[in-house]
Amino acid sequence: MRVRCCASTPSAPRAGTRTGRQIAAAACAQSGRGLLPRIEPIRALDAWLGALADDGARRLLLSLAADAPPAAAVAGAAGALLVLGGPEGGLTPDEEHRARARGFLPASLGPAVLRAETAPLALLAWTLVASAADTGAAAGDTAA
Repeated sequence: MRVRCCASTPSAPRAGTRTGRQIAAAACAQSGRGLLPRIEPIRALDAWLGALADDGARRLLLSLAADAPPAAAVAGAAGALLVLGGPEGGLTPDEEHRARARGFLPASLGPAVLRAETAPLALLAWTLVASAADTGAAAGDTAA
């Protein structure tokens, strides 16, 4: 789900529009995924934070703060994970504070500043590798 933050650019494509659905359909076709994900409309950050269910998922906030610990130290490898990543340049300090108040733990992906669309993929790749290491499977092995 996409949320509108203080640093969000108004020219960003809107989730839920025809373009968003086309992008999701193309990504599913490329990856062999048979189920098209639901594309939600953009929501304000506070509305999204307020609507979160207490489902037991660990909550991670991708942070550019100098004191944010490495994601590997915060996330662990197993279990549900809910990740909040900001727009280009990250969330504002006030937005990070509000996310932390809702149980999100700051986490860093390292010294490089990644693009908004790349940071979640980097975290997903790390999660898949860590999960495979925990189960003894090869990274990317999808056999059940």
